[in-house]
Amino acid sequence: ALERPAAASASIAAVAVCASHGSAVWRAVRHLLLVEEVGLAHASARRVLGADSLETHLSTLALTTLHCQLALGQLGVTYVKAAQQRKNRLLLAGGGAAGGPPQLSAADFGRHALRFMAVVGLPYLAQRTAVESINAHLERTFLHRLTYSLSVQLVLADGE
Repeated sequence: ALERPAAASASIAAVAVCASHGSAVWRAVRHLLLVEEVGLAHASARRVLGADSLETHLSTLALTTLHCQLALGQLGVTYVKAAQQRKNRLLLAGGGAAGGPPQLSAADFGRHALRFMAVVGLPYLAQRTAVESINAHLERTFLHRLTYSLSVQLVLADGE
């Protein structure tokens, strides 16, 4: 199965926030973005899950996605700063910007690079994987609940 990029999850969360916070906001979003398909999907999900259940699930999904994306953004900024410091050390090993004698030996730079991977790189990968997994799990749970509700309604329909 293809994984949805983080931007798609963030846009789903933005739609969920707008959809769950009152009809005036929802009408404004539909008018400004001209996305009738999202409106139809929202109306269909409301019929399948019920208004209260849909609002609960969409609010949870929106808040979790927002929380995850903000955490990943802060984590990414911290990683970029640490990576830039490592690259600056590489300049010291190469003699600096002026091309003078090296101020840092290659062995020292190698030790710094290994420390960077152990202290920054691997924790970054682990945290990013964990946060994205939480967000993806909640999104899949919402979609499964919607599919289950639709299946139950189709099986238990009384023919009307």
